[in-house]
Amino acid sequence: MNNISFVGSGNVAYHLSKALKSVGCNIHSISSKNNSNAKRLAETVDAEVCGLTEIDNTIDLLIVAVSDDAIIEVLTEIPEGINNIVHTSGAISLSVFNNKFKHFGVLYPIQSFNKDSKLDISIIPFLVEASDKEFEDKLKTMALRLSRRVEIMDSESRKYLHLAAVFANNFVNLMATEAYGILENKNIDGSLIRPLMLETILRLENNHPKDMQTGPAKRKDLEVLKKQEELLKSNAKLQSLYRQLSQQIMQKINGSEL
Repeated sequence: MNNISFVGSGNVAYHLSKALKSVGCNIHSISSKNNSNAKRLAETVDAEVCGLTEIDNTIDLLIVAVSDDAIIEVLTEIPEGINNIVHTSGAISLSVFNNKFKHFGVLYPIQSFNKDSKLDISIIPFLVEASDKEFEDKLKTMALRLSRRVEIMDSESRKYLHLAAVFANNFVNLMATEAYGILENKNIDGSLIRPLMLETILRLENNHPKDMQTGPAKRKDLEVLKKQEELLKSNAKLQSLYRQLSQQIMQKINGSEL
């Protein structure tokens, strides 16, 4: 599958289209409601811009890389005749295609994408699911041109992996945001804790996160926990979150409660 078109011009489409072009694929067209984004991406990957109803049905693969909420609407607008189509969502099941197309599937890269980030696609795991074994094999072969780790996973399992990704990425980033906020509210440079955050992630390279837990809750240092809760008295929601997370650590690591 070397002749590929995209629906969507956001972060996922940007990185995937560039990666596929880098391994020799031809990016035929970009379709997007954001015409200016579509034009910029098309110029980047030497593609044309077209509407959903104008997508060439002789392409080898159509990749729908749009937000989860937009997938159903997009699929209703794509004309019949497209033989091979995938979406890139971790949370949306294979059944969303409703058997409208001959071959359909999912190509889910387990990563948070941003146009401004430089990513090594080869280390990003890709999950594949397909309507039939023939298409599954084709998708896996294509994905292996991009990544060293490609696995077959059904929709039921993938939704739990996506849930885990929310905890590992979105919630962790929220915690970093709150940490910076605590410091910035006291005119302390937030970047002082950046090496600590990086080390926390690096430790996970060869270790289970449960084994790497540190801090006062793990040590059952109740005096420190009380003092830190008191520091958050002006922010009731953050104070409650601190207590809940400390409670969770103590239960997970020590089997005890505050």
